[in-house]
Amino acid sequence: MFLDRKLLRCLMLDAVGARLVAEFRQHGIDSILLKGRSIVDRLYDGKVVNRSYRDVDLLVDPRQYADAEAILTDLGFVDLMAGARSGERSLHASTWRRVSDRATVDLHVTLAGCDAPAVRVWSLLRQHSRRSTIGTTEVAVLDDVALACHLAMHAGRTGLKDTKPLGDLRRGLQLLGDDTMRMAAALARQLGAMPTFVAGLRLVSEASSLAAEFGSGVRVPAELAVRALTEVRGTGTLNALRSVPAWRRPLFVVQRLFPSRAMLRRSMPLAARGSRWLVVCYLLRPVWMAAQLPAAVRAWRRAARSWAR
Repeated sequence: MFLDRKLLRCLMLDAVGARLVAEFRQHGIDSILLKGRSIVDRLYDGKVVNRSYRDVDLLVDPRQYADAEAILTDLGFVDLMAGARSGERSLHASTWRRVSDRATVDLHVTLAGCDAPAVRVWSLLRQHSRRSTIGTTEVAVLDDVALACHLAMHAGRTGLKDTKPLGDLRRGLQLLGDDTMRMAAALARQLGAMPTFVAGLRLVSEASSLAAEFGSGVRVPAELAVRALTEVRGTGTLNALRSVPAWRRPLFVVQRLFPSRAMLRRSMPLAARGSRWLVVCYLLRPVWMAAQLPAAVRAWRRAARSWAR
């Protein structure tokens, strides 16, 4: 029964993704399906039971991003971070959800971990796309080279705390082969994503030789090593704090302790249950974060040192 629910959920998301691609195309907006059905079809023989998914990930031309957001709004989707402070929002994607069917869409302006400008990322990935179908709808998906690159980058960003991207990377290494991974490394260099790419490869034993080959001369920043290697809560806040100028750190701490309502609802789902619970979560958050701090500091230091050599 559990598998049936997962299957139905994925089929619903496939229909949502196909509808969005068609709507975007009708309005002259090109898009690429990054994950979900495209990964299942290429790596898992099209069998959702082997690899389910919870949302639709679409990359669009950043010059048409606002138009894509308007279409999502017209179709009943709501930006989950609407009203958030600018520093709380992701720089690479926004998450949208529709109340009627709980469908979730991640609308990407770029890929996380890329230093190249968003327009450059779009151009390169558009060149490394191929045609596929969802039902009767034609969609663009990543070709094998871009898919291999994305698998390693995604694993590097999510790290040990999320086993699904690691499993996808292992499957990709098995099916796509070392030659494709070498071409993927060349693409990662063009995207300005080599540290993230190498970090992903370092996390799976099957890619140890490739990680050594591509990692020569590539410095993985401490912040990325921490993301990849630790599952301890609070290390993300320490990462963010480290990137803030010293004079802004007191304000940053206050804003982390007392975030916007949108951010609080994302980080503490209990806050979404109503005004009373929102107040409770605001009161509990400083205590919750203080309790995490000692373990987070120790974990941050261990992870930052591990790839420093």
